[in-house]
Amino acid sequence: MLKKPLRKKISSCFMALMLLGMLLPASVVLNSTPALAAEVSVQAGSASLSTISAGFVHSLALDSDGSVWAWGDNSEGQLGNNRSDLHNSATPVKVNDLTNVIAVAAGGAHSLALKKDGTVWGWGNNEYGQGGYGKIELIAGGPSYYMPDEFLRSYTPLQVQGLTDIIAIAAGMDYSLALKSDGTVWAWGSEPYGNQLTNTSGGFSNIPAQIQIDSYGNKLTDITKISAGSAFALALKKDGTVWTWGGLLVDDQGVHNSVAHAQQVLSLSDVVSISAGYSHSLALKSDGTVWGWGSNDLFQLGDRNSAENWSTPLQISGLNHVHGIVAGTYLSMALKTDGTVWSWGANIWGQLGNAADFETEPLVKNPVQVKELKNVTAIASGFGFNIARQNGGSIWAWGVNSDGQHGNGSYGGSYEIGDFTGGSSSPVKSSAQVGSFDNTAFTRLAGNDAMDTSVKISQEGWPNGASTVILATVVNFPDALAAAPLAHEYDAPVLLTESTHLTPAVEEELQRLNPSKVIIVGGTAVVSQEVEDQIKQNSDVTRLSGYDQFETAAQIAEYLLDVNPEISGKAVIAYGRNFPDALAISSWAAYHGIPILLTERGELPPATKTALQKLKVTETIVVGGTAVVSAEVEGQLTGVKRYSGIDQYQTGIAIAKGLGNSFNQVYLATGDNFPDALAGSALAARTGSPIILVDKNLDSTAVTNFFADHNLDIQRATVLGGTAVVSPLVWGKITRCFTL
Repeated sequence: MLKKPLRKKISSCFMALMLLGMLLPASVVLNSTPALAAEVSVQAGSASLSTISAGFVHSLALDSDGSVWAWGDNSEGQLGNNRSDLHNSATPVKVNDLTNVIAVAAGGAHSLALKKDGTVWGWGNNEYGQGGYGKIELIAGGPSYYMPDEFLRSYTPLQVQGLTDIIAIAAGMDYSLALKSDGTVWAWGSEPYGNQLTNTSGGFSNIPAQIQIDSYGNKLTDITKISAGSAFALALKKDGTVWTWGGLLVDDQGVHNSVAHAQQVLSLSDVVSISAGYSHSLALKSDGTVWGWGSNDLFQLGDRNSAENWSTPLQISGLNHVHGIVAGTYLSMALKTDGTVWSWGANIWGQLGNAADFETEPLVKNPVQVKELKNVTAIASGFGFNIARQNGGSIWAWGVNSDGQHGNGSYGGSYEIGDFTGGSSSPVKSSAQVGSFDNTAFTRLAGNDAMDTSVKISQEGWPNGASTVILATVVNFPDALAAAPLAHEYDAPVLLTESTHLTPAVEEELQRLNPSKVIIVGGTAVVSQEVEDQIKQNSDVTRLSGYDQFETAAQIAEYLLDVNPEISGKAVIAYGRNFPDALAISSWAAYHGIPILLTERGELPPATKTALQKLKVTETIVVGGTAVVSAEVEGQLTGVKRYSGIDQYQTGIAIAKGLGNSFNQVYLATGDNFPDALAGSALAARTGSPIILVDKNLDSTAVTNFFADHNLDIQRATVLGGTAVVSPLVWGKITRCFTL
């Protein structure tokens, strides 16, 4: 049996939440200005092509290299990252196997992409054929049709059948549109109100059909722009007139109806842009004025005498010099020529972005400016959240954030009763970016715990498997501190495990990587014999361990020397009773093939002395001040260069600046614990990128100054670990360094 189309569930849900929002206590307040969301380097593109798009609960952004990034809800595979577990993502993930894209469109729970060659690709939900793939079959005995289970969704893009020469796309709740270069419009997907969407029978279709203007087969032609609403569509002709078809159209009495064929919207001319929302429409005229019609139950058409439906387009008061419009779900937005964004309508999740809490302003009748947002070039609206692209490419988000819609690595806000916290009523900068001015992409690699995070890092860096894997304990840091150079030598990810057993996530990742060799660092007290025996069922196992961390580091260094004799001559010396200094230099040391040896504060351990001799070290890099590596220890070393600061954070910055790291890519990890930086060190080493340690509240001016000083150098910053270890507060402080 087919589920009820998604759009049918929205109205009653939204109205219930609207009433609930008015009853919530004053203590439940949303932060009401935009914030920087996720970042990918999305291209600016043409004004007629969508480089960003907001669906029901997910978003898409087009990268400058023609690839696509997605974030938010993934319940139907609409993020396209080939994850059958359907986990949501609060940071952008790259859509698999998709290149040469010039436009994107996010629908209810499906996604579309338009390629340079004029083909269209779809992924995500396909229950009604809106993805444009699969094969609809007749239910035994007829007359109903259904989509077989194997075609209900796709986790990766598939080409839409029968479409060529496409120049624009749009995605509705359960259907899709495409505009051909010859000015014709094609549609496929759900037809709950008859045959008006795709002009076929059976209630839905995965095969695109041409839109008609009557029942005699005459087609809609000379179209230059299209827009898909929840269950209705708009098309703009060359002559500036607007045409519409579908359900939820409003007649002369203000009654919702459906129209089977495209018809002209009367009393409207000189239109240059259109936008179809959930139950209302907007049109932008050549003189910069905005006109609206349809439902006005939450004042999405502006200040009228009452919340009535309007069948005739009326001018939205208080707006001029507009060059972009968006009709959302019970709200509207306008982009002015000065780069500011204005909004009006429902505000129960702070989705208007005017820095007002929803209790005092749940409905806004007149356009208000979205706060702290300027130089905007594109806007898009989802269900209770909005996104905007700035001139340099940064993407900002505001409103509800229950499923990671903000794309900034955090979750917050919910449709659940009593839990409306965590959204934002002012824009927050996302991890997705579009352009070249503010061209730093912020992403986060995180799992539910440190072991899951190590799996995420492994999947990011080694998507096609690895011949060798380094395995270390998640419980104690000492044995694992010297593992990064070993991992880099073998181009191996570092996975973390419990001492006594492999977690299901780590075990599954080992199966995916399919290594022929696993190197365990540490003795059986930290990674048990039971774990080793389990791994031996599928891979060869080598264990490197000593009596203590100093001997284990020496064992690793000597093992490296056996594998690669060219590593001799240099070594890093770090304090072995704590982890930050060793981890801060780990990626640099690994990239340059330099082993990390450990020392006591005031005495060079015998194992370390022996390793230094075997390595024939003539140059030594000491990390940390004399409080952790004393002058007495330094006196026993040769060719010493020391990098230090007053704490681990300043030391980390001194290492990053002093050792000639490339700042094109940087990684951030907490300085209060070791697992995330340890697992990330192997990934960072692949590009010689530094790991910057951050404190809980980012009070270290050394760190913030580093990001401010290098905001033009850093193209991508990746946070290692979840919001419990690197909080949204820290994220926000860092991202602000890139907007100064």
